[in-house]
Amino acid sequence: MGSEGASVRVRQPGWEETNERPASSTAVHPLASSKSEEEESINRGFYQFSRWPLLVCWLLVVMIHAFCAAFYVLIAMMYYNLVSTNLIWTIILYSLSIEVTAYKAVTVVHAGLAAAHVFAIIKILYLSLRQCRLTLESPVTAENLDKTEGRVASLKRLRSKVDSLLQLVELALDFLSVIVIPCVLLNTYYEQYDSRRQDFSRAFYYDDQSLLQLLNEFKLLLVYSVPDLLQRLLLGSDLLLCARTIKSLVRPTTHPSAICPTSHFPSATSTPQKTVMTTIAVVPIHPKANSGVDDDDKSTSTKARASVQMAKTNTKMFHAVCILWGFLVAGAQLYAEIKPVSADCIIVVRPWFRPKPGCALIELSGAHVSADQETQDAIAKRLAAFDEDAVSYLILSHHEALYVPNNLQNLHNLVGLKMNNFTLIEWGEDAALTQTNHPRARFVFLLLLDVEICVSTLSDVPSNLSAVWPPGAWLFVDHSNFTKIPDVLVDMKLTYLSLSFNEISTVPVGLFTNHWLTLIGLSGNPVSQLPEVPAQNRTALDLLSLDSTNLSVLPSWMDDSFFASTVVYLGDTPQCDATVQNNLLSHPRLCRVQDDCRKLVQLL
Repeated sequence: MGSEGASVRVRQPGWEETNERPASSTAVHPLASSKSEEEESINRGFYQFSRWPLLVCWLLVVMIHAFCAAFYVLIAMMYYNLVSTNLIWTIILYSLSIEVTAYKAVTVVHAGLAAAHVFAIIKILYLSLRQCRLTLESPVTAENLDKTEGRVASLKRLRSKVDSLLQLVELALDFLSVIVIPCVLLNTYYEQYDSRRQDFSRAFYYDDQSLLQLLNEFKLLLVYSVPDLLQRLLLGSDLLLCARTIKSLVRPTTHPSAICPTSHFPSATSTPQKTVMTTIAVVPIHPKANSGVDDDDKSTSTKARASVQMAKTNTKMFHAVCILWGFLVAGAQLYAEIKPVSADCIIVVRPWFRPKPGCALIELSGAHVSADQETQDAIAKRLAAFDEDAVSYLILSHHEALYVPNNLQNLHNLVGLKMNNFTLIEWGEDAALTQTNHPRARFVFLLLLDVEICVSTLSDVPSNLSAVWPPGAWLFVDHSNFTKIPDVLVDMKLTYLSLSFNEISTVPVGLFTNHWLTLIGLSGNPVSQLPEVPAQNRTALDLLSLDSTNLSVLPSWMDDSFFASTVVYLGDTPQCDATVQNNLLSHPRLCRVQDDCRKLVQLL
C-alpha cells in the first residue's frame, strides 16, 4: 500500500481478552468520565431515578392504569345494565345516545380498553419481579444507546427534556378529558339517581336547569354515534400510548434495588470475566477497484439526505399548522367569551364563530311588563338577540297579553317549550311547531297527552272522556275533591294515572287489571285496604304510590316478586310503621314518600 494520496480511517473493533485485566486498567471510555450520570441517561433517551423517586413514579403509573381499568369496567357494566332500567326511556325519548341495539358493541369496546390497562399492569408487575427491582419497561440494550458528544449532545438533551415535558402534558390532558371529567359528571348524576326507581325523580325532570343539563351532558357521557365511539376508542388508545412513552422515559439506576438479593449483583471489587480491548486498523477508504460501488453509496447517501430533509420540512409544516390551529382555537374561544349576554338567558353556551351570544335555556318573562307594552314584536326582538341554533329550551311566562313570536320557527334545535301564567292573544301559523322546523322537539307543556292538575276543586270527569282522548295519555289530578275513582278512568287506556291527595277510600279491582297502566298514584287518600287480584289478570306496574294512606295490611299478590319488579311507596302508613317497629321489613326502601305535586308546581 503506497503512501501517496493515501487516506485512512480509524476503527475500533472490540477484542475480547480472556485473561484477567491489571488492577490499574479501566473499562470506561476516556470521554465518558466527563459525563455526569444524569447527562448520560438523558442522552440515551431516558431518565434514571434513585429508589424513592422511582417508587413514586412506579406507583403513579400503576395507579393511572388501575384507575383507567376500573373506569372502563364501570362504563362497560353501565351499558350492559342500562337497557333494563327505566332511565333508558328518557335516553330514547330525547335521543341522548347511540341506538340501543349497539350497546353490546359499546360494551365490548370499553371492556377491551379495560383489558389493555389490566395487561399493562400485569406487564409492569412481571418485569419488576423478573428483574427483581421496580421497573416499568424492559432494559435498554447497548446498541440503543446514543453516543453523541459535544454541543450536539447538549441540544439533544434539551430537546429530550422538552419532549418529555410535552409527553407529560399530553398524558395529563388525556387523563383529564377521558377519565376525570366523565367521572365528575357521573358522580353528580349518581347522587340524584334513585336506584330503586331506576330513574331520576319527577322533581328532577320538572326542574328546567336540571333537565337541560341532562340533555347536554348526557351526550358527553354516553356514546352518541358510531363516529363518537371511534373517537373514544382513539382517545383511549392515545392514553395508552402516552402512558407507554412515559414508562420508557423512566429507568432505575444501575445500583441493585433493596428488594433484590445482593448475591445477584457483582461487587465493586470483583474482577470482570471479559475485558474489551482497543486496537487500531488502517484501511483505504477509496480503493480504485470499488469506485462503482462508491458511486452507488454516494447516490444512496444523497437520497437518504433528501429523504431526511423532506421529513424535517414536513415536521416543521405540521408544527406550524398545529401552532396556527392553537391560536385560532384560543381566539375563537376568547371572542365567544367576551360577548355580552342578556338577563333573559339562564344557561349560557359559547358557540364559536357566531355573531350573537349563545343561550341554551331562555326565559322570556313578562312579569315586569304591562299589557300595553306586550306588542307583537316585543318578544320576537328579545328572542332575536340570541343565536337561534343554540336555543334548546324556551320558557314564555307571566304575560298578560302573549303573542307567540314568528321567529319561533327558526329554533331548529328546540327540545322543549313551556308556557305558563299567560293570556294568549295570538299564536299564528307562522309560529307553528312543525316536524320540519323543530325535528328535536320532545315536549310542550300544553300537550294533551300529559294533563296535570294540582290543587283544584275537580271531583269528577266527563263519562265520554275515553272516546275523545287518545290512548297512552297521562292524567294527574292531585289535591282535588274526588271521593271515588270514576269508572271511565278505570277503563280508559291511560299509561299514568295519579289521584293522590283526594278523598278516595275504596279502590276498584279493575284499576289493577287495566294492562295499559304502568303507574298508579294513590298517595294521601284514606285507603285502608286493597282488593285481591288474580295473578294472571294483574297488570305489570312500574310504580305504585300508597304513601300517607291508612293501609295496614298488604294483599297477598304484593309478594317479593311484585316488589322486585315494581317501585312501591309505603311511607307514612300504619303498615310501614308496624313493620319497622317489628324489624320484619325485607324491603327497607318501601317506606318512602312520593313527590308532592305542590312542590313541583313551585318549579314551574
